[in-house]
Amino acid sequence: MNEARPLTLYATVQEAPPDHRGGYALGRDELVVEESDYDQALAAAQRLVPEGWRIIALRVERD
Repeated sequence: MNEARPLTLYATVQEAPPDHRGGYALGRDELVVEESDYDQALAAAQRLVPEGWRIIALRVERD
């Protein structure tokens, strides 16, 4: 039987700008989540996104 390999999801998050005029210095960070599958990892990452921030990029690695 195949054993599930852990999956590591890297989510780059950024502050949402207050409007669309541009020129803002926005904070950026990376969240790292380890789960057994992509859907669980994405849900876990979404729960970690701070209020007023958004996910702008995802990267996945399998161990």
